[in-house]
Amino acid sequence: MVGNIVIAVANIVASLLKMFGQNHWLPFVLVFVCANSILAGEELSPTALVASPDGTKVYVACGTAGLVKVANLANGDVLASIRVSPHPTGLALSSDGHRLFVTCASPKSEICVVDLARAKVTAKFAAGHTAMSPILSPDGKTLFTCNRFNDAISLLEVATGKELRRIAVTREPVAAAITPDGRHLLVANHLPAGRADQPPLAAVVSVIDVAAGRVVKELRLRNGSGSLQDIRISPDGKYAVVTHILARFGLPTTQLDRGWMNTNAKTIIALDRLEVLNTV
Repeated sequence: MVGNIVIAVANIVASLLKMFGQNHWLPFVLVFVCANSILAGEELSPTALVASPDGTKVYVACGTAGLVKVANLANGDVLASIRVSPHPTGLALSSDGHRLFVTCASPKSEICVVDLARAKVTAKFAAGHTAMSPILSPDGKTLFTCNRFNDAISLLEVATGKELRRIAVTREPVAAAITPDGRHLLVANHLPAGRADQPPLAAVVSVIDVAAGRVVKELRLRNGSGSLQDIRISPDGKYAVVTHILARFGLPTTQLDRGWMNTNAKTIIALDRLEVLNTV
C-alpha cells in the first residue's frame, strides 16, 4: 500500500515538473504535504495556500482535517499543524507575516485569526454563509470576505472583527481581488443570474468601489461562461484574470472530448477602463 502511494506521488511530481518547470515550487510542496499526510493516515482536502512574505514557508488550508499546515519551501517538510474551525476555505496573510486569517465555512461561518509565532488561533470573527476568499486591504485595516450563499461581500474591521458593511453582489461570490491602490474590489460570481433559457447566459465579475461601498460595474463574461473559480490581479496592477468554464452549448453535441462542449478558460480584464479584453 505504502509503495503504491509513493509511486503515485512520484508520478504526480513528474507530471508537475513537465507542467510547471523546475523552479515552480508551490505544486511540489502541496504534493509532499499531502503525501506525508496520506502516509500518516490523515485526510486533508487542501483548499487554499499562501506563501510567507520571505518565501521560506507556505500555509495550506485543509478542509477535511480542519487544519492549516505550515510547510518548509526548501524541502516540503511540515513544520506545524494549526487547528482551526471546521472546513477552512481560504487564507489571507498580513503583510508583516505575523497573522493569518482563515475563513471557515458553515451557514454561520467563522474567520479564525492565527498568531503564527504561537501557531494558535487567538480570535474568531463572525461571517456569513459559506465564507471564503478572504482579502486584506492594502493598509491591512479591512478584511473582505465572500459570503457565497448570502450573495454578498462582508467588510470587516481587522482590529475588532466588527462587520462594517455588507454589499450585495450578483450570485454566489467565490473569489475576490483588490487593486493595488485599494480603490476597487473585483468579485468573481460563480454562476450566472437569471433564467437559463435566455441569452446572454454568462456569469459576471462585480466591481465594488470600496470607498463608496457599492457595486459600480458588472463585467459580463463571454456567453457560456460560468463556474468561476478564482480571480487574480497582475503585479503591475494593469490586468485581472478570471478562471472559469466556457460552455459551448450553442454547438451541436457531436462529441465531448477535447473541450468540445465544456472547456477550461480564462478571461482577461483591463483594469484601467474596467473592460473585458478577451477570453482564451
